[in-house]
Amino acid sequence: FKKKRIIEELEVLERKEARLCARTDSGSSVLEKLQDEIDAYEAILKCNICNERRKE
Repeated sequence: FKKKRIIEELEVLERKEARLCARTDSGSSVLEKLQDEIDAYEAILKCNICNERRKE
């Protein structure tokens, strides 16, 4: 009985791990897209001549 219970718990934990890994994979791609968008907006806000100072 103990062995069966441990096997069931292991299966539950493996499913949980797979679900969490899927979330982090999709989450990291979302973070990358947002970071690219931030970089694009920062480029718009920088001075066209020196590319260092922010526009006012």
